[in-house]
Amino acid sequence: MNRLNVHLISWLLLVSTLLLSSCNRDPNNPSNPEPQKPKGIDSLRNPSVVAQEEVLLKLIGEGDGIAFASRMRVGDTVSIGIWSHGEMQIDGMKPSGHPSRHPDIKEWVCYTITAPSIVVKGDVRGIKMFRTPVTAIVTAKSPNLEICELVQCPSISEIDFSKNENLQWIETCDLENLSWIALPNSISLNSVDLSNNPRIEQVDFSGCKMIEAINLTNTSIKVLDLMNNGELKIVELNNTPCDVPKLKHLKHLEELWLEHKGLTSLDVTNLPESLVSLFVHYNNLSGTLDLSHLNNLEELYCNKNQLTSLKLHHIPTHLWAEDNQLRQIGALTNENQNYIKYCEKLESIPTISLYNNRLSSETITQFVSKLFVIDSSKKPNWGMAIIASRQDIVEKYSFGQNAFTRRHLDEMRGKGWNPWGITTSETGGGGLDPIN
Repeated sequence: MNRLNVHLISWLLLVSTLLLSSCNRDPNNPSNPEPQKPKGIDSLRNPSVVAQEEVLLKLIGEGDGIAFASRMRVGDTVSIGIWSHGEMQIDGMKPSGHPSRHPDIKEWVCYTITAPSIVVKGDVRGIKMFRTPVTAIVTAKSPNLEICELVQCPSISEIDFSKNENLQWIETCDLENLSWIALPNSISLNSVDLSNNPRIEQVDFSGCKMIEAINLTNTSIKVLDLMNNGELKIVELNNTPCDVPKLKHLKHLEELWLEHKGLTSLDVTNLPESLVSLFVHYNNLSGTLDLSHLNNLEELYCNKNQLTSLKLHHIPTHLWAEDNQLRQIGALTNENQNYIKYCEKLESIPTISLYNNRLSSETITQFVSKLFVIDSSKKPNWGMAIIASRQDIVEKYSFGQNAFTRRHLDEMRGKGWNPWGITTSETGGGGLDPIN
């Protein structure tokens, strides 16, 4: 045998040994771990909840319907709203005869529990439950379900709406243990309210291309992608740990809620010009907030920050900027053609709040010159300017470091704005009063 053949045989033996060793790898030996599979969405699910759902699906059978399990006992009563197209067959509970939560709505009925699991067979279009100890709910066999509201149901931890392509409205809020939710790939879904679900960390909105309103207030959402949701009009992210997502492409966005987020800065170039209402109060914003490109802005809450300068296109119908370090407020125009329409929408009056800032007399003069004139011949026929404060009702109002003068007050009244003061201590009387 020549030297070449010997080397070839030795190489083949080595490869065979390595292959045999890999085949006999001990899975319990930490020094030889098995390759980890990618962690998918199903790995986040609780096996016991999935098992409950499988049992409920079997109870529904071949037809349409919904089913849910709960911690209720036989004989308990519960008020539930169920809407359907046509007749329903309900197993596991029966009408009790007691008044329901909403006696004026026929679909709301007070039921007596007769079995641990409840099955509603039929073409269910909506279900609403409030303070019901639901542990699992199955909606996969209700293809025409349009509305689902589960509020203050502390025992539910997972909800799967992935099969409900006709859903229009989801309100699953104040669910302290909800940690997983799947939304459908649907062009019908219009609104999702997941507020006050502190254990929710991720939600996939990519399949909800026509959704208009999202509320994630008081959730633990860490990353939010809205690139596929170009029809959004309302986004609420109050008290959430996620960064402000990309918003510039949202050409229809009207309301943006970012309060209590610990923001130290805000990328104003990320804000679409369609914004009508912006809520950034109770943050740590400092320096200049330049919103002069937002020519549709009618409601701005930027109070309780550390801002020193505010730049606006015009004075919004509602401007709450108290408790900052403001030294400058500028506006490009004194025109506001939409204030009457906006006040009628909110059933309110024009309001500005500037107390507890550091505005000089010159800055206040410039600000008053930019105030739009309130037309006394139309409603609302006056505006409220909260410019002074006091701690207790027995004290006199103080302008603090804001240098308001009698001349400023007279000029504001001439434009239809009445100066008001606020009593900041609730124990001291609280409330608002006109400044004489």
